[in-house]
Formats: sequence, C-alpha cells, structure tokens
Amino acid sequence: MKTFYLFLELRHKIEIHQMTGRIVECPIDEKNLPRGRQQAKLRIPPTSDQVGRLFAGWREELATCRKFAPAARNFTACRLMADVGLRVNETCKLDLPDIKWDLGRFGKLHVRLGKGARGSGPRERMAPLINNAGGTLRWFVEDVWGQFGDDHTRPGVPLLLSERKNTDGSTARVGDETIRAALARAAQTHLPDWPDVVTPHVLRHFCSSRLYTSGMDLIAIQQLLGHAWIATTMNYVFNEDVVRHYQGFLDRRRQARPTDEYRSVTEPEGLGFEEHFDQRKVELGGCARPYSTPCQHEHACLRCPMININPRMSPRLDEIEVDLLARRARAEAEGWLGEIEGIDLTLSFLRQKRDQTRRLARVAPVDLGIPGIAVRSAARRG
Repeated sequence: MKTFYLFLELRHKIEIHQMTGRIVECPIDEKNLPRGRQQAKLRIPPTSDQVGRLFAGWREELATCRKFAPAARNFTACRLMADVGLRVNETCKLDLPDIKWDLGRFGKLHVRLGKGARGSGPRERMAPLINNAGGTLRWFVEDVWGQFGDDHTRPGVPLLLSERKNTDGSTARVGDETIRAALARAAQTHLPDWPDVVTPHVLRHFCSSRLYTSGMDLIAIQQLLGHAWIATTMNYVFNEDVVRHYQGFLDRRRQARPTDEYRSVTEPEGLGFEEHFDQRKVELGGCARPYSTPCQHEHACLRCPMININPRMSPRLDEIEVDLLARRARAEAEGWLGEIEGIDLTLSFLRQKRDQTRRLARVAPVDLGIPGIAVRSAARRG
C-alpha cells in the first residue's frame, strides 16, 4: 500500500488534486508501518541462453582441468541448483542415500534439511529430478563419486564430498563457500557479459523463472522451492519473454532517436543539475519537483502538492494562518469575493499540510529510567 501511494504522489498527485480537490497522502506514516522485514528485492537472473553457455563452457573445461573430481563435483552442485532450485546449503547437506531413483517419473531428492520459516526448524521436502537433473546425478555418482575414496555403504555418507578427511579417516563434506567460489570463477570465465555476480541464489531464481515461463503452476514451484508462502515464490519468478520484448522495444527506440542525444554531459549542464537542488530549498521546507521542470504554482508553495514541509516550520504555518485570517476579514469587509475564494483555498491547503506535518513529526523518546535490581534477604537465599 505504501508503494502504491508513493507512486500516486510521484506521478498523479497534481492531476488527482485538479479533479477532486484533495491531496493524495499515504495513510501509513512512519509510526504505523507494519512490523517485519521489507519485501525481498526481485533478482533478474540470466537468460536460458546465458546459463546454457555457462554450463556448456564449464563442461568442456572439465576435460582439461587439473583436478577432475572436485571440478566435476562443483559442476554437479551448481547444475542441481539451476535445474531443481535447491539452496546451496541444502545441496551441500545431501547424503548419497537421499537420491531416490525409484520415486516418481524422474526420481526424487529427499531434502532433509530444508530451510524453515522464521526459526521453525528444518522443513523436509521431496524434489523431483526434473530438467535432466537425474542424468547429471547418475553421471556424477557412477563416474566421479568413487574417486574421492569413501565407502558408499557408510551411514550418512555425503553426496558431495570434499578433498579433506575427518578425524576418523572418512571423507568430509564439501562446504558452501567452495561451491560459491567455483561458480563465481566459472561465471567470470564463461559468462563475461553478465554485469552482476552469479551466486547460487541467482541460479535458484533462474530455475523458478524458467519453470514458470515454461508453464509450471505457481503452487508447484512453491512446493519445489520449499517456500511456506506463495508470496515468497512470486518474488522468484521472472518472465524472460517480457524482458526480451521490452529490450527489443528499447533497442528500436534508441535506433529511432537522433545520435546527437547520446553524448557526454557538458559542464554547464552539470552545474545546472547541482543548482537545481539548491533552488528547491524554500522557506517552509523542500520542493520535490523533478529536475529541469519549472515551478508550476509560481512559488505559491502552500498550494503546491510538491512541497515537503519541514516540521520545524510548524510555528511559521500558524503565523501564516493568522495573516490569512486577517486578510480574509478585510476582504469580507471590502466585499472582495474573488479574494475570499483564493484565501479559503490557501487556508485549506495550509491546514492539510500542517496536520500532515504534525502527524509525521517524530515523538520525543520516553525516559524509562534504569531498572532496579531487588536484593534478596539472607534468610530467603538460604
């Protein structure tokens, strides 16, 4: 709701006031914000072609790498995150028996230590081996896993093994930092055109977005990712087709625009940009009008919806109100009906802005004092 009202204030505040005579303001002020974290930011993952080039180059690199088994392990872990949408911690904590080859059409992964919501503890789920994740796992288990030198019959043997050994001689479990570093190096080598860092969570977003674009139901994606709330899953899906069409629209629009518009900013333009913010400082506060736009109300700030009143100027609003009332009394005595109408409009804006300023003003902190510590008697202690 706060974002919606912010959009109205930035884009349509003046139009709404002209049509209805009312000033748009958000009913949720700084003291009545809902508790909890802010909404998660939508991550835009790489496209299917870019991820395909990443893993194709990484797969070819396995034939010439110095240590094949660790490189193949890192490749397999990242493929699982991109194909099934696992978290990096869930991937590293998988055991070899967690692969259920005989369940479902493609086989399933038993994610025993799935992330719980707000400290509720691990949440188990079964993740189907879609997008040929089963083929990747079969290749890793049959051709790579045995090179780490561990016993597949040992209880709790990890799926993704490390090169280090435990104190009892068994092979340790790989850490998530190893997977993160390997993915970052591979993305830097095989996906140099991607401007951001490719993290395991970006692959998780890529998986959900690809499944949603291909037609999978949002509830099924929620169950696959292990989300407690469907609203969380909605932050993970991103439609590639929309981005592709919009990017094409931008490219066509840039080609139609004159090439003279694509130039560096001159020094006078830079100074004008800096002076714009200095000119927005007025007596009652700050003007929020956009850059390179003139004052639409001829510096009648009380009537302007773009003015942000400084709470320290609240006494000044009272002085202006007294002056306006005196002018209105004079106008009534002289019969200046047009002047009375203008003063009444200014008074309505003044009172609305004053009420808004007082409502948004911060309340002084309350001194609760230092809590005292009661001293128990010796008889009670005994």
